[in-house]
Amino acid sequence: MSNNSNIDTIEKSNDSWINWIEEALAKEYLKYYEFENFKNIQEIGSGAFGKVFRANWKNIEHYLALKSFFNLNNVTFKEIIDELILQRDVDLLFVFTELQNLSQKINLAKQKIICW
Repeated sequence: MSNNSNIDTIEKSNDSWINWIEEALAKEYLKYYEFENFKNIQEIGSGAFGKVFRANWKNIEHYLALKSFFNLNNVTFKEIIDELILQRDVDLLFVFTELQNLSQKINLAKQKIICW
């Protein structure tokens, strides 16, 4: 009986992660890319959760990272979500830093204009 209970709990938990990902895709927080649009796929590493590949998307020259997971379970879904959140935070930090740099350049330009 407890075995079935554990399985039901795991399945419900997996469903909630899947629902989270589907909702994020629907709200365009995440983008979905068709696998056939990637080319030059090369394995570059592996770890406890799966393998990492680098690839080009369509005709873009720079590489993107693709991840393949060995086992999609509750722990794996949580790791995926945590990584997506971290990536979002890093992207926001980069944008903030770039805006801050631009603001400093504008202020310097204004000072030069005033001094002349």
